[in-house]
Amino acid sequence: MTLALNALRKGIETHRLQQRKLVEGAPNIMIGVPTRDPKSNNGRFAPDFVWSLLQLQRPTNYSLNFECEWAEDKGPAENRESITERALQQGSKYLILIDDDMTFPYFTVERFIDDLDSLPDAAVVTAVIGKKRPFGEPEIFKTWNGGRYWDWKKNTVEEIWACGAACMAINLDYVRKMKKPYWVDESLDYKGAYSTFSEDLNFCRKVQDEAGGKVYLDSHIVCGHFDLKTGETYFPKSKEENGKGITMREAKTNGHRVFIVTGEGRTGTSAVSRILHEHFKIPMGYKNGDVNCEDREFVKLNENVIMGHYSFTFYLAHLEELVKKRNATYKEWGMKDPKTSYTLGTLLSLVRNAVIIRCTRAREQVVASLMRNYGCDEDRGIRIFMDRKIRLDNILDNRPHMVIDFSTQRTDAEIINELNKFF
Repeated sequence: MTLALNALRKGIETHRLQQRKLVEGAPNIMIGVPTRDPKSNNGRFAPDFVWSLLQLQRPTNYSLNFECEWAEDKGPAENRESITERALQQGSKYLILIDDDMTFPYFTVERFIDDLDSLPDAAVVTAVIGKKRPFGEPEIFKTWNGGRYWDWKKNTVEEIWACGAACMAINLDYVRKMKKPYWVDESLDYKGAYSTFSEDLNFCRKVQDEAGGKVYLDSHIVCGHFDLKTGETYFPKSKEENGKGITMREAKTNGHRVFIVTGEGRTGTSAVSRILHEHFKIPMGYKNGDVNCEDREFVKLNENVIMGHYSFTFYLAHLEELVKKRNATYKEWGMKDPKTSYTLGTLLSLVRNAVIIRCTRAREQVVASLMRNYGCDEDRGIRIFMDRKIRLDNILDNRPHMVIDFSTQRTDAEIINELNKFF
């Protein structure tokens, strides 16, 4: 361990950590470590990370070299870009990226090589990695619009859409077919929805769309994610390990129902909210005269986190406080905001006894209403509708909820008759 620590400290001084080739003339594998300047963090490399490197099983018939990359004015995307460029310049066959706050099994490199050598069209293989939080949120995405992939199983290999880059192996033959920059945050119209991808998810997207490769998850390799400040190491969890429900944090509730009215927008949510409030006496949080019948405190939180004005941590803390406040004030209550289609998963993690009412309407009717009321063009209206619809389809799949269709005009009496099922 001392030798490894000394080697890493030497790398700090040279801004590059390299290891002598092990096999003369053999294909080269680069292990790249994108990081912040270790000198600015009292020695960035933790013993946990060093020990994982030290105990790595070296593959036969391959040569290895290590590269560390950082600069004060560089972020993760630029560091990964620099490492990838150097791997290409050196003619490496494979690149393995490992963040310096990860722990990983001794067989990680050999598993990655076997996968890249044998899996059909394998461009990227990832270990199971998760957030640096006790909830174990996996940084794995089975589909581009399906959210985090909680259904992964241990000791399997399967194709996925994208993953984080904290412990990832890359076949550089596919990168050579891609356009530069390889690692870049990007917002674009993707499959009918305007989406923003971080550099790691965007890399996975590009390697498939531009180079025809595939992305795989090898769950034989499960990585720890350690917090330098607390010393805690967190491991990714699956739905099976978390039990029946996946929750990030639960606000203490009084066990009574919370009515959540959602939809793609322009779908009749205001009518349902009004009837719940006026007829069934469920406080929906809006003031008299508000034709949209929306709880403005929830609307403000949703708008600001969606626009990026609030960090997720700030949003989560204030959302939890708002839920607690409503629970303390009312025996039963509700809220309505079409933008909840973007934040419903988070809200449901804080509400135990949710009654979800989804209002729907034909796409052409919603788009026409958006164009008429907000002045957007038809293409943007379709993107808004489809983006919200896909999000709701995914979060509500296999989750009990009521659907009220407003494709034909509904009277208050008809809506009351449907809602009576809850009373």
